[in-house]
Amino acid sequence: ATLTLGTGKTLTNTGTITPGGTASGVDTINGTVISSGAIVVSVDDLTINGTLTSSGTVTIASGTLLSVSGTSNDVTFQGSNTLQGSGTLTVANTGGSDQNGTIQPGNALSAGLLTINHSGSTLTFGSTSVLNLDLGGTVAGTSHDKLAISGNVVLDGTVNIGLIGGFVPVAGNSFGVMSYTGSSGAMDRINGLNVGNGIVLEPTFTSTNLTLTARTVTYQGDATANAPVDSAAQDVVLGGDGNDTLTAANGNDLLFGEGGDDLFLLNDLGFKIIDGGSGMDTLRVNLTNLDLTSLPAYRLASFEIIDLQSGNGANVLTFTQSHVRQIVNPGVDLRIMGDLQDTLHIGAGWAKTTSVATIDGQTYDGYLLNGVSLLVNNTINTFLDPVVLDLNGDGLSLVDQDKGVRFDMGLSGVPQATGWVGPDDALLALDRNHDGMISDATELFSEQMFEGVHSGMAALWQLDDNNDHVLDALDSSFADILVWQDRNQNGISDPNELGTLRRNGIVAISLNTTRNETWQGDNQILTEGHFTLDDGQSRPLAEVEFRYRPAEPTPRSPAVHLEKTERSQYHEGVDDSHVADAPPANLETPVVHDDPSEHPIPSPPRDTHEPDLEHVSRIIEHLVLTPENAIFDARLTTLLDAAAQTGPHEIDVLARINHLQELDGQGQSNIWPTGFSDLLDHSYAFAPQYDDTLVSSDGLVRLEMG
Repeated sequence: ATLTLGTGKTLTNTGTITPGGTASGVDTINGTVISSGAIVVSVDDLTINGTLTSSGTVTIASGTLLSVSGTSNDVTFQGSNTLQGSGTLTVANTGGSDQNGTIQPGNALSAGLLTINHSGSTLTFGSTSVLNLDLGGTVAGTSHDKLAISGNVVLDGTVNIGLIGGFVPVAGNSFGVMSYTGSSGAMDRINGLNVGNGIVLEPTFTSTNLTLTARTVTYQGDATANAPVDSAAQDVVLGGDGNDTLTAANGNDLLFGEGGDDLFLLNDLGFKIIDGGSGMDTLRVNLTNLDLTSLPAYRLASFEIIDLQSGNGANVLTFTQSHVRQIVNPGVDLRIMGDLQDTLHIGAGWAKTTSVATIDGQTYDGYLLNGVSLLVNNTINTFLDPVVLDLNGDGLSLVDQDKGVRFDMGLSGVPQATGWVGPDDALLALDRNHDGMISDATELFSEQMFEGVHSGMAALWQLDDNNDHVLDALDSSFADILVWQDRNQNGISDPNELGTLRRNGIVAISLNTTRNETWQGDNQILTEGHFTLDDGQSRPLAEVEFRYRPAEPTPRSPAVHLEKTERSQYHEGVDDSHVADAPPANLETPVVHDDPSEHPIPSPPRDTHEPDLEHVSRIIEHLVLTPENAIFDARLTTLLDAAAQTGPHEIDVLARINHLQELDGQGQSNIWPTGFSDLLDHSYAFAPQYDDTLVSSDGLVRLEMG
């Protein structure tokens, strides 16, 4: 039988579609099918000439076929969908299909062989996808489940393994549970590897299959604190319920903490599986560089703490939000411990929260992305990897973090002191919000630009429409890419500093790079490549790690009206009950005291995010109370002098702050007094935040003075 839908029509199924009667045949639906109910293919085969989107259940019985073909063929299994059975799904499309739901070869508690013919394109497993596999013996499709895919796959999601029928694997048993023509990606997590009775399943992914092999447990812990000695051979360790110390080195070790608060010593990447189990488990990294983006995600699971500070010297940890989701259980913070020698790369999209946690005397900053949360020790170095162009071909010119440049690398809303590119070279940027400015790191080609990318070059790859490893006029976004040459080194993209690639004579950017990993001051050159000019010359480009100092997030505040008062030389018309009285200071003639320690730099109030001009004033007062600081008087007071002139008028506060930055950058930073950076940070906290109604027609900030 054939059901033909009209042009543009859709069959929406909320019940059950069951083709066939008592004799087998082929039933056909011509058109689009959207199903939140059940599709049961058990007698007749079913052909859908169109698009199938299912959020319900698709069951294909043994010996039957569900085929999706035609001109608009596309299959999407949504997160709530279950594809099950021992039949065959054939997809004859070239655009790829998405599997975000559950696949159950056979049926629950019943083994089967489920076949998917998908040779024309790629079947993509999403992060929410689940593959349930039952093991009841050693024969594929008969006593244990198997998913056989003819075609390429992108692997992701979760694998759940369960035993059925009282089956107990023995050492050496092998189970071929999944096959495919080719693969990329990796599963997030594999549950159920510890099957009991002294047996653990070792997963092995190749380019064409997944095999589970039964291994004998070599060490079984108990309720005490166990610390088994690592051997050169494969160690298969179950920690038990104590607070254990387990060592991962070479030998394809399989380590399961089970209960207790366990400590795992990661000395080598030659392990196969490390699973913390329940409790508060710590992964202590004794490696110079742990890049989780290069490890199959399923190899590390169920950790609450990653400890970088106990390694030898400086350690580098790299991951993205997806890796955190894989490592920790839902609803659990991942805490990153470290010190000043350590470096953390966390990828794009994280928002620094206003919460600060103190644990065991250490302070941790909070970060949040898509419900996944981090706590990061605030002494750990943070870096960002923008793409830098050597415009004049004389080698990259890079600027250290302490030279006065500030830009919002950490997406806190406040510019941070950061490493930077020199005035003769440039950054690659994209004005994503079309405001004519490069406002923060989401508009630099870096790991902050697009979610899921972990480097500046990876962000550029996202724009390679024709996948030819070159960005040029054949790519739709080529004309939108900007070259930012920060000539005045103020971290602000002035209009005369931004230009298109074409305007700068650049006709192509190669996406092929080689590793470099050399240091230039505070900044590390990670990779090197080249770009091509319109005269045929080739110039270098590089992916550079700029060190930056995180800053507290500062939400937009209401308009500030400045007025003179008797309490302070400068006062803002907002609630200031949290500010202690401060004596007025004659900023023209600094007062000299013999003991500078009598005048510590005040800390900013922590109970408000309101701009606090009086606090900035007091910072200046303390800075100029000692002879060695007196030479900075004129520079430090420039800002507040500008903000405190009598009568309504227009001033460019940002320009004054930028002038201070330039003075900072022109000198040697180590001669600037303690507190100067705090002054600039607090100045930025209020300067950009005046209400839009106070901005004059020429773009300057209008301050209303009493």
